[in-house]
Amino acid sequence: MQAEGVIIFNFRKDGEMDWLQYIPKNQIYAASDGLNTISYVLDKNNKSQYRLLYASSENLDSFINSINIVSFDKASGKKVLEQKLPNNDKILLVREYTLWNEDGTFVIVGKKGLLGKSSSILKYKF
Repeated sequence: MQAEGVIIFNFRKDGEMDWLQYIPKNQIYAASDGLNTISYVLDKNNKSQYRLLYASSENLDSFINSINIVSFDKASGKKVLEQKLPNNDKILLVREYTLWNEDGTFVIVGKKGLLGKSSSILKYKF
């Protein structure tokens, strides 16, 4: 299975589309795992921004070698931040266990490998 991107749509209260953003994301993983490891987390609790956190690989070898954060202005959809963070352990994100902190840090839980037998807890500052 290959994920090539994430699309974010923003709709107004009347149901009309306000804006959309496409984020290229390369990730190859076993089809037997389905969408469980298409690693991304969307934070919509920030008052002025949507923040997307995702894991990706830079080539077709399926090794996840970066954690990326992209922030969009909620009103306009314009990108306000795009940053690549290290992922030395090549972990995949576990969405339910991502914490966004007010001080510009976030904590993630990730699993490593196809079977996810190893887990990590990491804290990043962006």
